[in-house]
Amino acid sequence: MLMSALLEHRDAIGMIIAALFLLCCHPLKAAAPEWILSGLLFCMAASNTLFEVEIGGPLLWRKADMGHLAVDSLAMCSLVVVALYANREYPLWMAGAQLITLTAHLFRVGMPDISAFAYAAMAMFPSYVQLVAMAIGLTRHAMRRHHWGPYRSWRHPDDLGPFFRGAGPDAQRG
Repeated sequence: MLMSALLEHRDAIGMIIAALFLLCCHPLKAAAPEWILSGLLFCMAASNTLFEVEIGGPLLWRKADMGHLAVDSLAMCSLVVVALYANREYPLWMAGAQLITLTAHLFRVGMPDISAFAYAAMAMFPSYVQLVAMAIGLTRHAMRRHHWGPYRSWRHPDDLGPFFRGAGPDAQRG
């Protein structure tokens, strides 16, 4: 019962939780990685919902959902870039969970006869791992900032492009 409810309402649950993360970023004085990742989670859930509403259901090829594959591929690229440069550990966990999701789609394309439940579990449950990692990361960021004060958002601030330097309230401090 609970598992089927989680599977059925995954995008709505993800969008609500990601919106809450976005709302929490301002009072917690979140830095650029937190803003980017919470916005990415919100955009992933919103685009999945919008895609299914516009298309009217899944767009299948070899029993794999191509719409979710496209969204998850773009999310994977974004998560890897943030995970490589952020001065945080939780983006690595989020990118790892996204890799499981992306692998599920690719596995389904290669083996269309895989169980529908196995495909759904591999494609959907890592998003809950991402939400938990984001919650822990946002909490740890707030605790670290409260205890030690402001700290660097990025590993190599001189090597980053203008997109990363211009994001978040502490972006000018490096």
